[in-house]
Amino acid sequence: LKLVKENLGSAIQLLTGVVLPKFNAESGEELLAEVLKIHREHKPFYAMPILESDKIIQKESRMTELMSIKHLLDRYKDHILNVRIGATDFCGLYGIRRSVDTTVYDIAVLRDCIADIINVFQRSESPYVISGPVWEYFSSKPRMFKPQLRQTPFRERYGDEGLKWRAELIDQNVDGLIREVLMDIANGLTGKTIIHPTHIKAVQALNVVTYEEYIDACSIVESANDENGVKKSNFSNKMNEIKPHLFWAKKIILKSQLYGVLHEGYTNIDLIKKDVYVYHS
Repeated sequence: LKLVKENLGSAIQLLTGVVLPKFNAESGEELLAEVLKIHREHKPFYAMPILESDKIIQKESRMTELMSIKHLLDRYKDHILNVRIGATDFCGLYGIRRSVDTTVYDIAVLRDCIADIINVFQRSESPYVISGPVWEYFSSKPRMFKPQLRQTPFRERYGDEGLKWRAELIDQNVDGLIREVLMDIANGLTGKTIIHPTHIKAVQALNVVTYEEYIDACSIVESANDENGVKKSNFSNKMNEIKPHLFWAKKIILKSQLYGVLHEGYTNIDLIKKDVYVYHS
């Protein structure tokens, strides 16, 4: 990082930030100090630490290392836009490579580690944006297991055409990606590192906030100043408990500003099916 900074000179201000692979508590302080030196008020500079070292995946050192990293990042919090999980490197330490039919949540050693990372870095008193790991597959190969996309949403929405389109997604190995992104979101992760252009649409579309989520979140935030009880959702299908759901609601509203909100009656599948995105202000 020092060498890049030296070689670029004033051109370093053309960069927005830097990825910090193999981030750890021992060397992280020096790296973040360099990030702070590059930062300017009118030209902000950020860091994205990647958690992928052996001290994090190995159980006996994990919590000590995670808490040390957390305390370090807290001192530079304004410059940390995102904490990334390096699942491929974690797997490599154990000689594991997940198949196209397997998500990171199906690999036991990974699942346990991801849970602890979320436990430490997603706490409401000082939360970080944590992004999902890379999905490695993008070409068509023979499948060993049953495809992971249910037929019903596609058939109900688009009929026979929907089933044909579902088959195309399966041929492109996007069904496993979709399942993993949905698991990422369910576990509180936002966004995903991708390695192929065909992944962009699925990741972006699935992170768009649904109309129902948005209305529920607004209702919870609006009620937080006046009450702490339970309200029936406007959709009459769930309870909205003000205090426990408030942190979730604030995250949903922030996420809606970044990814947008679906119109009522539309689903994430509708976005994935679109070929072109056009935004009119």
